[in-house]
Amino acid sequence: MNNKEYSNILILGAGLSGLTTAYLLAKQGYSVTILEKEEKCGGLCKSIFFKDIISDIGPHQICSEEDLVINFVKDILGDDLLIKSRKVSQYVFGKYIGYPLKIKDFLFNINIFLTLKICFEVLIVQLKSFFVHKKEDSFKDWVNNRFGKTAYEIYFGPYTEKVWGISPDELDPRTASARIAFKSVFDYLIKSLLFCFRKKCDYVRAHSPLKNKFYYSKLGIETLINKLQDKCLSLGVNIINNANIVKIDTLNNDILSIGTSDGKKYRNFDLYISTLPITLIANLFNPNFIDKMPLEFRAILIIVLKINRELEDPYTWIYYPDTDICFQRITDYNNFDKNMSKLGFTSLSAEISCDVEDEIWKMKDEDIIFKTKEDLVSSGFINYSDNVEAVVHRERYAYPIQVNGYIELTAKLLNELSMYSGFISTGRQGLYKYCDMDEVIEMSYDLVEQINKEEFVYNLSCNFRGVGV
Repeated sequence: MNNKEYSNILILGAGLSGLTTAYLLAKQGYSVTILEKEEKCGGLCKSIFFKDIISDIGPHQICSEEDLVINFVKDILGDDLLIKSRKVSQYVFGKYIGYPLKIKDFLFNINIFLTLKICFEVLIVQLKSFFVHKKEDSFKDWVNNRFGKTAYEIYFGPYTEKVWGISPDELDPRTASARIAFKSVFDYLIKSLLFCFRKKCDYVRAHSPLKNKFYYSKLGIETLINKLQDKCLSLGVNIINNANIVKIDTLNNDILSIGTSDGKKYRNFDLYISTLPITLIANLFNPNFIDKMPLEFRAILIIVLKINRELEDPYTWIYYPDTDICFQRITDYNNFDKNMSKLGFTSLSAEISCDVEDEIWKMKDEDIIFKTKEDLVSSGFINYSDNVEAVVHRERYAYPIQVNGYIELTAKLLNELSMYSGFISTGRQGLYKYCDMDEVIEMSYDLVEQINKEEFVYNLSCNFRGVGV
């Protein structure tokens, strides 16, 4: 049953969050319009089509045991639904080692003395904690207290700084507790062994690597977006593309109109739902809201590569903590859907996290491609003789940089925005959350439920399953 007070709704942004919310609202009889800046919908869930291969903007997956999410995906995709095995690796010590670790990795790929050293460090830290209060004011503190200094310096520290672009000393410890699914190195070892021998998966932790399957759509994640878009259109949702929002007119905390770069104004809506980056929308309301507020989004470069042979690697994606390698992760889409490349070729993507002021963001595409190929060869993933064609794709808003106190800062910003009647910010970008696709879908369901009840509560917890607006 819909809330008649909000019968006419405008959604800003047609990514997964915007389209899912629109679909659920339209099913319940709401009149919904979506404004989307780009020529096509999808946001970060777009696919990239290049020379007979398909790539996504990073390894998109729906990895959940929640009936709500699974039924939604089945409803939207139908026969285009794939259930895939998940195999992840990491490039450390000059080797490709499975993640989570297997027995053969402990025996042959990792120095036993290094493992013992790490375990000993953690044991000492745990014993000290009985007598001395452990400082835990940053991502670095959180990791050191659970995995020790050596593991931090070898893996967690370099990889984290590579992705976020700032020292882990400056990142909030809640980022670590949300993204790292293990309480300590001992917890990691025990759960990894149980996963290997008993196939004991962990779907309780949203970001646990101990999951052996995920849901995906045939021919790239954009298939999900396209079918979701078609469902919206069939329900009467009005989707307006190429609508770049540049102005918001208000009077006495009421929204009068939303203006786009083509001079059009959209007005007379009962409810305005934004899935745009929260800093961007806040700046449109009032630049003073974000003045001196350290909430920034990390950009990302996606290098899509067509390899002239089928690679033999079994991995869906691989992490690279080594700071001498320009990318932090690569994805082999042949292991998502073999039809994402022609027979005899491989569809591969490499991700480079950066800021728009960084040298690599400003580099010419051919220079970025050259560097990426060079590092793929030096890490032994491809051969120097391989024929490789590539293209570079840029995304300005990828990762919310979760500096110390980011939850409180986001809450402050949302409190400022809540003064505007009928305005809600939601989604990964709109709530400054670093979350996955299944969580975004849950978020949309929760939001629609709250619209029906007219009870809006912003939930900014970093550990969430059913995530509210």
